[in-house]
Amino acid sequence: MSEEKAYKEIFFHSPVPMWIYDLETLSFLEVNEAAIRHYGYSRDEFLTMTIKDIRPSDDVSGLLDNVSHVSEGLDKAGYWRHTRKDGSLIYVEIVSHTMRFKGRDTELVLATDQTERLRAEKACEESEQKYRELTQLLPQTIFETDTDGNLVFANKHAMQTFGYEEAELAQGLNVLDLVAPVD
Repeated sequence: MSEEKAYKEIFFHSPVPMWIYDLETLSFLEVNEAAIRHYGYSRDEFLTMTIKDIRPSDDVSGLLDNVSHVSEGLDKAGYWRHTRKDGSLIYVEIVSHTMRFKGRDTELVLATDQTERLRAEKACEESEQKYRELTQLLPQTIFETDTDGNLVFANKHAMQTFGYEEAELAQGLNVLDLVAPVD
């Protein structure tokens, strides 16, 4: 197998959605199997589309601004919203690299779906917020410390009981500071 054929095989069979698009027209010039499966468009459909077509309309101006600042080499473009053929919205992390392809200035794009990870992070944040709200309402003293005993959280009852303000807690109060020296 020639080196060129091996690179084509790597591109087409990569488990992560990838494509090559024309920097001038924004048209898809090539897509891999993972992109076809993940986005739901056939290869032929992709090749009649531009990268604007997989973006929510609200995001197109940001995309155009980003593309207008493409520089040579590797670009970590960050997180973007994409739309699948079925209309579902996904969040992807985009990493790309400029290259010449079929005589055109292009970018090779790797799009890693981060939708589930971002949903899990949001669920954790919401759970943490509920935990904080609930502990504030309890009439018991509740502390949370790091491994060195430094307070990272104390509920309102704890603050009232020991006579501290939240600002003092943020200054690195240690749980041992709340214990009488004789104890």
